[in-house]
Parts: sequence; structure tokens; C-alpha cells
Amino acid sequence: MMTESEKIEEKNVLWNNRLRVVFLIAYSVFLVYLFSLFVNIGIHPFIAFLILLFMFIIVLGPLLNGLRRSFYSRMFIDKKEKTRGGYQQYKKNIKKKNKIPEHKPREIKPVNLDIQYRKPLIGKCSYCGMTVAGFVKKCPRCGELI
Repeated sequence: MMTESEKIEEKNVLWNNRLRVVFLIAYSVFLVYLFSLFVNIGIHPFIAFLILLFMFIIVLGPLLNGLRRSFYSRMFIDKKEKTRGGYQQYKKNIKKKNKIPEHKPREIKPVNLDIQYRKPLIGKCSYCGMTVAGFVKKCPRCGELI
């Protein structure tokens, strides 16, 4: 047996659905009128169609966004929802059993600070100041040993 609040809610849902349908029909008639007006002004029919299609989708989006239930369930409000069973109940039970594993703290790896130095790749001649490669024994400019 339905309570008074459920009956009132059903009436409100039906009224809202009828109001939406009437609004969409009126809006469609308005768009057809705008199409004929655009064509009479001299706008290319394809461009006018695209503009009006965009206007229709802009208005249709918020109307459909407010619908949370499927269209079928809104049409047949008097039918009660079926109880879940079978595979759906099995999936629901599995979700309850699965627990999130506890995370272990990350191990901090020791940092090795043993740095090996090597001979630089670029050096400078101490006599003339020319920049030379690290493997060169004599300066190419002055001929002194590096």
C-alpha cells in the first residue's frame, strides 16, 4: 500500500514529465518558426539548420540532465523495483568482502656518499690561459707542459 507522500511524489513526477514534453514541443515549434524566418531573411538553409540544432541541444541538455531514473521507470511508476538477487547480489557481497590492504611504510634506502673523482675533461693552461682538452700533455699555443 502506498503512503500519501509516495502518491504525491508520483503525481509530481508525472506532472514534471508532462511539463517537459509540452515545453519541448513548444520549443520545437518555435525553432521551426525561426528556421523559416532565417531562410526568408536569406541565410543558407544548412547554416540555419546548424544554428537551430545547436540551440535545441543547449536547451535539451539541462532538461535531460535532471532525469535521474530511466525513461522506462518514469513511464511505469506504479511498478515496484525488483529486489536484487542472483548475480547482482553476488557482486554486492564480493564488494563487501574485499578489503583495502594495509600499506606498509616505505623503506628508506641508504644513500652512498662515496664519490669517485676523475680527471676533468677540460683544463686550462697555467701559462697562457688557453682552454685545452683534459688528455693533452702540452699546450698547443705556448708548448708548455700542463
